[in-house]
Amino acid sequence: MRSLRLRLLAWTSLLLAASFALLGAVIDSGFEAALEQAQRDLLDSQIITLLAVSEPGEGESLALPYDMPEVRLNAPGSGLYASIRDNTGAAQWQSASVVGLDIEPAAPLPEAGQRLVTVQETSTGERLQAMTLGIVWQFDDTRSRYFALTVAESRASIEAQLRSFRGQLYMAFAAIAVVLLIAVAALLSWLLRPLGQIAREIRAVEAGERGSLSADYPSELTGVARNLNRLVDSETRRTTRYQQTLSNLAHSLKTPLAAAQSLLGERGDREDPVAEQLMRMQDIVRYQLARPAAAGGQLTGRGAVPILPELHALLDGLDKVYRDKGVSAELDVAENLSFDGDRGDLVEIVGNLLDNAYKWSERRVLLEARGDQAVLTIRIEDDGPGIDDVAGALERGTRLDETTPGTGIGLAVANELVAVYEGTLDINRGPLGGAQLTVTLPGGTSGGD
Repeated sequence: MRSLRLRLLAWTSLLLAASFALLGAVIDSGFEAALEQAQRDLLDSQIITLLAVSEPGEGESLALPYDMPEVRLNAPGSGLYASIRDNTGAAQWQSASVVGLDIEPAAPLPEAGQRLVTVQETSTGERLQAMTLGIVWQFDDTRSRYFALTVAESRASIEAQLRSFRGQLYMAFAAIAVVLLIAVAALLSWLLRPLGQIAREIRAVEAGERGSLSADYPSELTGVARNLNRLVDSETRRTTRYQQTLSNLAHSLKTPLAAAQSLLGERGDREDPVAEQLMRMQDIVRYQLARPAAAGGQLTGRGAVPILPELHALLDGLDKVYRDKGVSAELDVAENLSFDGDRGDLVEIVGNLLDNAYKWSERRVLLEARGDQAVLTIRIEDDGPGIDDVAGALERGTRLDETTPGTGIGLAVANELVAVYEGTLDINRGPLGGAQLTVTLPGGTSGGD
């Protein structure tokens, strides 16, 4: 649920960033266009003023007053400049503010009656916004002559306003984005809280800590919770009925098989092939019943099973069965280690592996169990001859030594149950010289060393 919330926040952040970038570009472009238009309007008004104070001078020239109405035109380097040029581009008049500067005329000069807006640069590197108006002046002797009236203003003021506006705009957008992200994070946390609750309750059902989901959900999730509860209840009833049926079948078969073995025993024929086939039938029935009855794939009925008591019980039982052999079993298991699964499956897996170790060992058997929150590892070693045919050992009904009692399905049963839990059973030669059987069960423990 946390990863989902982080992904939603990440996508929201990207969308906000893209939206603010687009909106900022639009606002910035609009503000810059407004500043440009305001400056052009100012330049246009200055040209009209320049035209209004122009008078015919000597020859075919225009004369302008020494003191211009716009005071900035009278101050050198004021940022506002004006000039009048003839059709060749030669300067006929320049305002006092142009003193010391070299301003190139617009090229080409505009037609009479047209305005031309350009960006120019002075000899000192100052950038100017210029507007040039082309006119035809008619003198008293009916002669006419072309003039270009130019007014230019420094762009420093516009660029300073743009920088200030952009800084304020981006800071405002950043503050708004942070506030929106906090609000979205709070909203997502509130909206996803029911999903987090249902996820936690499903994990509790899987762990066997509760039997069903609660009904305290928003209307949008009520149907989901109701259907999941129906599924859990149906699965629980089906599995319980299935296991009860198998248990009844096992008890039903146990009595006639035991009776048949008893009759054969009374006859005293221990080498009778029928007795061997009866033993095979018992082991085959146990093997086939162990497969579907395994609880590893169930949704419910699982929980934290303490491992150490079960191992002690198994070792006590095997010590009695193999009392004449005098096997020394060493146990290395943490007290708080537990198995997240069905108790019967744990006993079946470890019991088969321990029985195999006792059967083939000379004197020693070592059982070690380690685990964390992700993996449970059980390792069983013996000092016997070892197992060379690993594939054959895991195949149902394969006996590696015909002189040893048994039907060769113990390891196959254990391997089948381990597979139900999506684990692995590895067979190697261990430090004691015999077989080393290692069972790895993912997520099979809720305890540690």
